[in-house]
Amino acid sequence: MTLNQAEAFAIVLGMLGLFAWNRLRYDVVSAIALSVAALTGIIPTEKVFQGFANPVIIIVGSVLVIGRAITISVIVEAVMRPLLHTTRTTSSQVAMLTACVTFLSAFMKNVGTLGIFMPIAIQTARRNERSASCYLMPLAFGSLVGGTMTLIGTSPNLLISSVRQEVEGKPFGMFDFAPVGLPLSIIAVAFLAFGWRLLPKDRRGTPAPDQRFEVDNYISEAHISAGSSLIGKTVGDLEHLSDGEISVTAIIRERDRCSIPRANWLLFEGDLVVLQADPVILHEVIAKGGLTLAGAEEIASAESKKEEVETVEAVVTAESQLIGRTPASLDLRQRFEVNLLAISRSGQKIRRASIEPRCGSAT
Repeated sequence: MTLNQAEAFAIVLGMLGLFAWNRLRYDVVSAIALSVAALTGIIPTEKVFQGFANPVIIIVGSVLVIGRAITISVIVEAVMRPLLHTTRTTSSQVAMLTACVTFLSAFMKNVGTLGIFMPIAIQTARRNERSASCYLMPLAFGSLVGGTMTLIGTSPNLLISSVRQEVEGKPFGMFDFAPVGLPLSIIAVAFLAFGWRLLPKDRRGTPAPDQRFEVDNYISEAHISAGSSLIGKTVGDLEHLSDGEISVTAIIRERDRCSIPRANWLLFEGDLVVLQADPVILHEVIAKGGLTLAGAEEIASAESKKEEVETVEAVVTAESQLIGRTPASLDLRQRFEVNLLAISRSGQKIRRASIEPRCGSAT
């Protein structure tokens, strides 16, 4: 073994050690390894950044951008939810989800595809009172197999194509992998539609925070703002946006009047509706109906400074200084740039808006 070979092995082992340590970001580890390789002479100085000129990098980046655009547009969720409500058996639901993930993975990164379908699969599992693994495991396999159908479906296909271009002068085409990948994907979907039964039925995994502390559904307030598609529609139309998975528990008008609405009540601009729903469903309904979360305008300037706004759940412990204080007295928005979405209490269904003085009669 030559000195350069020994140094190369040492750099690779060092990278693996840093990845396992998990204290540095992956890109930082990669930059450190590249710098060490250049300093030791393993990589010539003039070729240090040559990899960034590879068209594969541009293609992978483009696929990630497309995947992110699909995720933000919530097109997939809007199409899948009504379809899943028409299917009754677990096998048909697993087959439908797995097929969508498999064939969508042919045109975008499999990780991004899983990120789109995982919330849908988990909610479907909860609604059917089944283990989430019965849905998630087939999705994982389907996303891996689906990438074999096209050139951009998985990064190894792109790398193999670039190698072929260097050796033979001609890269693979977009669908050159389809004669093998397409039949394999069809067989995989057909098997997974029934193969999920081989998974342990009692496998539940680590409980999520909301399950561990038995947190009830969120109660949140949202305004019917100008331009909302729900103006002039009924309460039933609002609840239909989530296929019945959201409940309108009250409508607040003229600041001090609270009512428990019926399904045929009309909605008007400026109404403050009190919604009970899972956080994921809540955000989807707000986006579809053009609603505005109560208090969101007060932290709009703070949110515009951040690339991404996080939603966090926290449990008030027995020693917390929050006990006995109201959200208004905490002044969370102005002091900490935090918007309080909802308060849930274990063992008690909250049927009123978050600001008690305005909606005390809405119970």
